[in-house]
Amino acid sequence: MTLAVPHAQADTPGPHAPPALTLAGVTYRYPGSRSGVSDIDLQVPSGTIYGLLGANGAGKTTLMRLMLGLLPPDRGQVRCFGEEITRGSRAVLARVASLIETPSLYQHLTAREHLGVFRAYTGAPAARIDEVLGIVGLSESAAIVVNRFSLGMKQRLSLATALLHDPALLVLDEPTNGLDPVGIVGMRELLVRLCREHGKTVIVSSHLLAEVEKTVTHVAVVHQGRIRFDGPASDLSSAAGGAGRVRLRVASPAQALGVLAGEAHAADEAGGWIELAQAADADVARAIRSLAASGVDVYETARRGGTLEDDFLQLLKEGGDAR
Repeated sequence: MTLAVPHAQADTPGPHAPPALTLAGVTYRYPGSRSGVSDIDLQVPSGTIYGLLGANGAGKTTLMRLMLGLLPPDRGQVRCFGEEITRGSRAVLARVASLIETPSLYQHLTAREHLGVFRAYTGAPAARIDEVLGIVGLSESAAIVVNRFSLGMKQRLSLATALLHDPALLVLDEPTNGLDPVGIVGMRELLVRLCREHGKTVIVSSHLLAEVEKTVTHVAVVHQGRIRFDGPASDLSSAAGGAGRVRLRVASPAQALGVLAGEAHAADEAGGWIELAQAADADVARAIRSLAASGVDVYETARRGGTLEDDFLQLLKEGGDAR
């Protein structure tokens, strides 16, 4: 589904711009079902690439529908650029565009003709067609019929359609889903360029954590309809308890745990590795000396929490609310 609304010129966010999106105490339950989202509080700063991270079924798409006014919250409030979103919020939604689930494309038209249909609806100037084709890298494919496009090209054309009215906020649900590695890299570079060069705020949901890590500036971790973390991506490791933790690959994990416990080291086993909670250089050196003196060979050391995936999984394992 592509959401486009009548033309409204987007502004590049300034240093004191209001949050692009704020959810306060938002709860939604699907009729006749226990699934949905509960007590959602999150804030999307303007001019960021904000990742909604979670497994399939975690509630990411429901959250996006609430953000766009496609679902009315049972309670709580959704604000876009400081204005509450309701079903009648046409003015504020004129600054938003989205791609949720399957892109809507006229397969029998050329890319230029397809954009022409949506341009007439949004009221964007005619010159905007060439602008958005250039932004998404489809200028040389403008005269090709859409049904001849690859999946990656269709994703780009869908994004061009969403950009026609020059929105300030883009909400994208799994934009790399089904793309090959080249298409994934291309989409990632495009989203970064939209944020940095065109001043867009981009909200993107995904379960491909290794890919999202290369794109996002801020994240929200969604699990079972609740937010486990919301903030700068650089803070996720600390919230997950990963900052300052070191892993040791040893000959005998059980023996190593006994030795470390006797030396008052906080440690546990994770996937065959020993993980130290205190990981200042002096603590690590002291632990290794203790293990060596007790005849436990240390084969390898590594800092944990080095990837978004590590931190995400650790946060869910601990099960706490890190906000």
